[in-house]
Amino acid sequence: MYGAFFKAAVLAPVAVLLSLFVEPILGHVAETMAMAPGGEETRVYAWTVAIADNQLLFLLLSLVVLLIGAAITERRAAGGVP
Repeated sequence: MYGAFFKAAVLAPVAVLLSLFVEPILGHVAETMAMAPGGEETRVYAWTVAIADNQLLFLLLSLVVLLIGAAITERRAAGGVP
């Protein structure tokens, strides 16, 4: 289990760094989509803006899922309750 904690601790700054690079790119994509006819009224534009606003949350929640998955796998491998 300590390996999973170490992996999540190492990947957390990587997720933040990835977020710093991807957020401006998604912002530029959203600006370009807004200039299209009916751009701000489309669902794809709304989804792109939502992902750009919440991507760091998604990345950090994926690390929590990684920890939970590692705990379940370790528990099953050790012969715990399935």
